[in-house]
Amino acid sequence: MPHKRAKRSVREKLRSDTGVDTAPEKRSLSKEEVPKSVSRILNAAKIQQEWRAKHKRNSEDAELEAGPARKKQKRASKSADGSNASDLRIKPGESLAHFNRRVENSMRGDVRTAMQTSSSVARKVKKEEAISKGKQSKSNPIQGKKTKPDSEDDAEEEGKSNQSTQSQPKEFTVLSTSTPRRLNDIVMAPPEIKKLPRGAKLKNQVSSSQSLKDGVLSMAQKAMLEEERERAIRLYREMKQKNLGG
Repeated sequence: MPHKRAKRSVREKLRSDTGVDTAPEKRSLSKEEVPKSVSRILNAAKIQQEWRAKHKRNSEDAELEAGPARKKQKRASKSADGSNASDLRIKPGESLAHFNRRVENSMRGDVRTAMQTSSSVARKVKKEEAISKGKQSKSNPIQGKKTKPDSEDDAEEEGKSNQSTQSQPKEFTVLSTSTPRRLNDIVMAPPEIKKLPRGAKLKNQVSSSQSLKDGVLSMAQKAMLEEERERAIRLYREMKQKNLGG
């Protein structure tokens, strides 16, 4: 049986035939397989030739199979009269989508030629118009010269009208000079007492050099203010000396 071990005599004979300390047969260079990437590079020319021959054979077979239909289509496109009108009819068992596709394929060449002819005609017409305009401008130089003085007169009239409008004084809102220009002018300005308090009355008329606050404050209040002023100055000087000394 193949899965059974061979006899000792058979094994010894096989060992003597093969030898001792020999390289294994599986790792020999003659039996080593070539990688697929290397074989693909080595056999590239052969693979290309086979592929081209196969492709050529398939294309020839397709042409032989579709030869009559293609010839019929060429004949139908070449005929300019309405002889192919009978072909553009829906066939029994043919769907509407297939019929529409067949009609589009049959009329694609005519549509392309019509578009090309129309674009060429449009280009030709534009070219002729440009040439005719150039000839007219060259043949009528006197008319162009005559129109220049009129345009110059119009320009002079427009310039005069512009000068007249510029010479007229512009109307602006008149603002008094006493209005402040900035907000800081109001904030940083000292308070002005223009009216006396309710209970205060002046015995004599205040002169222009004196202000209204001179009549409001009494002598005792003025003395208190001077004392507080001197005290604040003294405290400020002491604080500065401490900061400088510390």
